[in-house]
Amino acid sequence: MSDTARRSLQDLVGVEDYETLGSDQGAKDTAKDLVGDFETGQTSSDHELCRAFVPSAEARATSVAFSLESKTPKDPASSFTQYELGVTALAKASNAVLYLKCSSSQFQESGKAEVLLRGELLNMSTSLPDTERTREENLTVLHAASRALIEQLGCEKDAGLPAQFSAPQKA
Repeated sequence: MSDTARRSLQDLVGVEDYETLGSDQGAKDTAKDLVGDFETGQTSSDHELCRAFVPSAEARATSVAFSLESKTPKDPASSFTQYELGVTALAKASNAVLYLKCSSSQFQESGKAEVLLRGELLNMSTSLPDTERTREENLTVLHAASRALIEQLGCEKDAGLPAQFSAPQKA
C-alpha cells in the first residue's frame, strides 16, 4: 500500500496504530475466490480482502471486499458522488464502490474472459463527515486494494485502473 493510501486509512480509522484482519495473502486469496465464483457462475458474493480496525473502539473499522457482478448500477443513489475511475466509482463518507472490467486468462481456460469486478470499502465509523476529502480517502484505499487484486488476477491493461490514484468527479 502506498504512503498516501496508508495515511488515508489512518484518517478513516482515526488513529495511526490500527490492527488488520486477513492473511498476508489477502489479494491472492480473494483472487482465487473470485475465479472460483466465475467457474461456478456465482455473482454478488463478497470476499473480504482486508479489514483495519481499532480494538478499543467498537465502531472504528474499515473493510474492503470484492465480488463479481453482472452489471453496473444504472442510477446510483443520490447520496453518492460519482467519480471517473474504472468503469465507474461511487463514494460517500460511509463507503465507496468501484467497478472494473478485468480481462484475464484466469477466468477462462482457453482465451480470456472479461468479468465485471465490484470492490467496496465500508466504514463502520458514523462520525466521518461527508466531505470531498473523506470520499477521496475512501477511494484512495479502495484503489490500492483494487490494484493489488488486479495484479493477482493478471487483468489486461490493469483493468483500466491507473497506477496512481486520480479520480475527478463526473460532471
